[in-house]
Amino acid sequence: MRKILVGRDRRTKYLFSHLVKHKGLEDERIVDKVVRSISEMGNTRMVLKTDGEPAIVQVQEAVIGKRQHPTVPEKPPAYDPQANGEAERAVQEVKAQLRAVKLGLEARIKKEVKGNHEVLEWMIPHAANTNNRFLVGAGGRTAHYRVHLKNIGGKMFEFGEQVLAKPKRKHSAS
Repeated sequence: MRKILVGRDRRTKYLFSHLVKHKGLEDERIVDKVVRSISEMGNTRMVLKTDGEPAIVQVQEAVIGKRQHPTVPEKPPAYDPQANGEAERAVQEVKAQLRAVKLGLEARIKKEVKGNHEVLEWMIPHAANTNNRFLVGAGGRTAHYRVHLKNIGGKMFEFGEQVLAKPKRKHSAS
């Protein structure tokens, strides 16, 4: 089974998720992905909380070292499952959306997508982004709105849906 790293901004409820090939720093790209995701949320000074597992603490320390803004590490009290309730809820939301996206893709292509398929590299972040754009919170706003102060407009397509497009022609000014 593949491992997923999920993060959530406490204030905006903005989610990010990434496929992790190996725990800890063995996946050389995970630190850059997390730093980029934190940047996309617009965070400068922040507290970065983990569950205290040694592998994720390694990633936490590397992210703190790579960020240009002040980042304070936080570890919850040991053996306190309620201390990470918000993070656990974020994981549930991403997994539920990932399941829906995967089932939709399988129905469209009429094939099973195995747990080790390369498409998961894109599907996992897409699941978090879908929640950010469309999951309406208690205040009647999406996480995307709380970060960017605007809603998503235009047409949306399902993950893996075939889209045909015709490029616009340049009109000559005569």
